[in-house]
Amino acid sequence: MEEIRKKNHGRPLKGWMILALALMIAAGSVWLAVRAVENREEGIPAQADTRGTLVDRETEELNRATVTLRGGETWTLNRGEDGVLRLAGNEDMALDETLTAKIADALCNIVFEDVLTEDGQEWQTRREEFGLAEPTLIAEARYADGTEIHLRFGDESPMEDVTFCYMEAVGDDRLFAVATSLLTDLRVERALLISVTQPDIHQARLDRITVTDGDGTKTLEWKLQGSIMDQDAAENWLLTAPFVYPADFDTMSSLREQAAGIRLGVWVGPDSMENRQACGLVQPRQTLEIHLAAGSTGQVSAAGVYNVQDWEEESFLFEIGDEKNEMSEYVAFRGQIYTISRFTVEALTEADPMKTVARYPVLTPLNSLASLTVETRQGSTVYVLSREEVSGELVEAEETEDEQTDEVLLTVTKNGEEIETAAFEAAYERMLVVTVSGRLPADWEKQETETRYVFQSVSGAVHTVELSPWDGIHDAVTLDGETIFYLIQEGMGELP
Repeated sequence: MEEIRKKNHGRPLKGWMILALALMIAAGSVWLAVRAVENREEGIPAQADTRGTLVDRETEELNRATVTLRGGETWTLNRGEDGVLRLAGNEDMALDETLTAKIADALCNIVFEDVLTEDGQEWQTRREEFGLAEPTLIAEARYADGTEIHLRFGDESPMEDVTFCYMEAVGDDRLFAVATSLLTDLRVERALLISVTQPDIHQARLDRITVTDGDGTKTLEWKLQGSIMDQDAAENWLLTAPFVYPADFDTMSSLREQAAGIRLGVWVGPDSMENRQACGLVQPRQTLEIHLAAGSTGQVSAAGVYNVQDWEEESFLFEIGDEKNEMSEYVAFRGQIYTISRFTVEALTEADPMKTVARYPVLTPLNSLASLTVETRQGSTVYVLSREEVSGELVEAEETEDEQTDEVLLTVTKNGEEIETAAFEAAYERMLVVTVSGRLPADWEKQETETRYVFQSVSGAVHTVELSPWDGIHDAVTLDGETIFYLIQEGMGELP
């Protein structure tokens, strides 16, 4: 037996194949391995390496490919007059170029790892033992010269670290062992062949997010107040449904990022009534609309040129249907139906409105503030901020020429009289971090306003904060006309 091992040392895969067969088939098939051993013991030389090539063609020669998966799904690729492979029945849909290239390469370069036997009588009556009675996959290919091949793939090897599966070519008596990578390249669901064009949602142009329920009732909505071109646009978002209140800057930044990052999953089919019924979209469970204002985007080309592209106003409407599984659900979008990650859309459609509203009464950052008016029973105080760019000193930059630095000189006046800028900045920074203490009860009654702050930004946006007594130690906070929270008295601090 030591001599047999030496003889077989030049082609180790053969021994593994025989061992794999012995493990898979019943006692009646063991004689194949026994007979092979007996022949070698009688002095029959070990066979030469039977690894080889079944098909070797250029991928452009593939004219037609049909794949049938276990379970019955079948799809066909045809090469059109323009030389492009298209999916039969969906010729107008663009295909995933990476997947189609793999499929064409797999069917034009068919390599087998071994020939387990060349005698069809030894295995063709026992196809079920190799998974070939009900193949994992059937592949048919037609080439430019009219030649055709019909392949049937069976089970994968049960041996650890041995990655092959059984394959037959119809009309050929041999039983092949082929790398499982060949099966993997061909085992593609029809839906995955369709190239999915992702929505191009520019975060900088986003000015409204709206969610409705199955009855069309608006359940959530956030709107930008003003223009996307405003310097302080990101600070001027408003929750408008289910109630009206200024939105929190950080939360809106996150929601806008989620909206811009929406990605579709797998293509399901065209937006037909049949598909809508199958996917729970006859009456969508929810709709998500993302509105973009007209605007421009810019990008630096490979040549270093900054290219600007203008965009028209547009909306992206996603109609959400049934769940496909716990990870995804169906969505109708622009004439097609896809899957989409539940986690992608639920960050928007299931958002808690109370967690998106501003809990900082002061919404205007210092660098956006143009003026602040404080009105009390004693009178009004008006702070006006003016900015002037001044050239700084030359500074030495690493590995570059000296550069001129510019800085902004801020001047603050109080009722027309200039005051110390640093003192105002420090007091205003303290106001920016003030947060509300809690939410007012439903039965509260608004009292007369005692202090009113009017913040005007450099873009002209105006925010108002009104404080009115609620209990002995708290004031009700009315922000831009809406009252939800209360604040500890004198919590806003004092300005110089």
